[in-house]
Order: sequence, then C-alpha cells, then structure tokens
Amino acid sequence: MKPERMTILTVDDTPANIRLLMHYLEKQGYKVITAEDGFEGFKSAIQYKPDLILLDVMMPGTDGYEVCELLKAEEETKDIPVVFLTAKTDAEDKVRGFELGAVDYITKPFKLVEISTRVENLLQLKYYRKLTGLYQNLIKNLIPPASVGSLASGQEPGAPAKKEAPDPETRVLKRIQEYGSDLAYATGAIPANDFLEAIEDLVQNDPFKVVHFQADKNEDGVIVSGKIGDITQSLLNIIYNAVEINGGSGTFHASISQGPVPESLQVFIPAENQAYPFLNIGLEQKEPVEKVPVLSLDEKGFYLVDDQIEAGYGFTAASRTLKSLGGWLDLSCEAPSGFRASLFIPVKA
Repeated sequence: MKPERMTILTVDDTPANIRLLMHYLEKQGYKVITAEDGFEGFKSAIQYKPDLILLDVMMPGTDGYEVCELLKAEEETKDIPVVFLTAKTDAEDKVRGFELGAVDYITKPFKLVEISTRVENLLQLKYYRKLTGLYQNLIKNLIPPASVGSLASGQEPGAPAKKEAPDPETRVLKRIQEYGSDLAYATGAIPANDFLEAIEDLVQNDPFKVVHFQADKNEDGVIVSGKIGDITQSLLNIIYNAVEINGGSGTFHASISQGPVPESLQVFIPAENQAYPFLNIGLEQKEPVEKVPVLSLDEKGFYLVDDQIEAGYGFTAASRTLKSLGGWLDLSCEAPSGFRASLFIPVKA
C-alpha cells in the first residue's frame, strides 16, 4: 500500500513536536492528523481510524498509557498500531506500554529518519497481516471462487465487472483465489511448497520493496497438517522482525527438506508428535548484520529479545505458532552472518 493511501495520527501536547512530525511525514507522502491532548487523540482515532498512531506518553489529563488502554478496549480501534513517543527510558515503562498493546517505543529526543523507518516497517507489517488475515478467512470459510474474485476486485458478488487496473491487494487476493479453490486447504492438508509460494507472492506485490526473498522448492508431494496462513505469517514475522532490527531491508533465502528433528531439539517436541517425519523450512539472511540481539527462551519455550524488547514480538509470535502446531522454531543470529531460522512442522497427512 502506498504512503499516500495511509493516515497517521500524531498525539502530542507540544505544538512544536506536532508541527515537526506533520511536516516531515507529509513530505514522505502520508496523510497526517494531529491532536494536542490525549482525549482529543482518542476521539480522532474513533473518527478517522488511522493506519498508525504516534502517541506521546507524558501529557496532562489523559496520558498516553490511558489513551492506549482506551483504544485497545474499542473494537473499531483495537487493531490500530500504537507507537509511544516519550522521554521515559526505564525498562518498566517500556514493559507497561507493551502490556497495554503498543507495538513500538521511540524515546525523545527522536531522530526523524528513525521515525520514518519504523513507521514504514510497522505499516508494512500491518499490510501483510491484513492480507494473511484475509487469506486465512477466505480459506477457512471456503468462499466460492467466483465470490472470491468479486471480493478481490472490491465488488459485491454478482455485480458487473469493473475494469480498473488491479492494485497490489487485488493481485494478492486473486492469487489467494487459486489456493482457496482447493478443498485440501479446508482439511489442513497443504503441499509444503505452497508456504514458500505464498511468501513469494506477498513479497513480489510488496509496494515498499524492502525485502527480497528467494526460495528453493524441492519437496514436491510432501503434505503438511496445519493452516497455511499461520505458517506464512510465522515466516513473515521472522523476516520482518529481522529487518526491523537491522536497518529496514534484507535479503532472505529459504529451503525445505524432510526428515527427523535434530536430537538436540527433540526435548522441545511433544511426545505424541515425535513419531512423525518433520518438514524443515530453513530461512537464512544473506547480507551481514551489525546488530545482534540477545535471544532467549522463556519458561514456555517462546523466544524473547532481551536487549531490544520493542523489536522482539515477531519472534515470540512465530515460536508460539510453531509450538501450537506441535513443532518448533530454532532461531539464531550471529555477526556478521545474520539471522538463521529453522521451522519444524510435523508431517501428519
């Protein structure tokens, strides 16, 4: 989605900050709405439903934390990404913000280039989540292919065909139509190569062009149990988390193979799944990296990023998904070689 089609709400009680952000973001092509106190910001979010909110924490009256809590309690605003802008740097303050549902935390005095990069990354991630959400819902509900085609073009089913040039969302949704017409997706029996094809489709239609993705598809005939949207989203979470940590762009290579889980990882696999063969989706970043986060596992086996908490939730979400499917995510990062991930998924079909 192009910047000029996206709206950003900036909430700050300092007029100079508002003018600076508004001028800079409008130059990038975004539509900017402003508010100078928390309650005005909340009302503006309800009225305009922006694509992203930049929210100051320390404001008189209703502060940023309270605004975020109000936004996440409303059905129509709960999914809007909230980024806190604040002079507070304590870890406890950051944790509180994330617990309330914020997706990022930028400390003042902020750099405009940093804000621009993070805004672009977060809007891009929202775009992908929207598409994969549609992807999952279409498959889940088994909408007839004719209706999927109508929805993809923005029409009501049965309405005369429109002749406008398709936008990126339409092209991806038409690709979804091809997948959705296969009854195998309703049962969860999915050809392994389709995970990589789904990522290729999404990246090729990415209007931001910050990720390059190459894949070796060499396991024809392997059928995996699970939702293609869940596994596709996990791959996207890993890729865009890695991109966010290291500069906002990246090249990734993926490959697939089938075989047992390495002995060192079997302790993490449920006993009832250990008898199955596993599909291994290997993901590797191709360019060298400078930032190396400290990765750790919590008591439930989900990845955390200790020294960069605002950028670690994609890894956490991916590890949760893989574990829910009876598999495992093995993740590492070293300088200069970059990120490496192995996604292990039981082949039950």
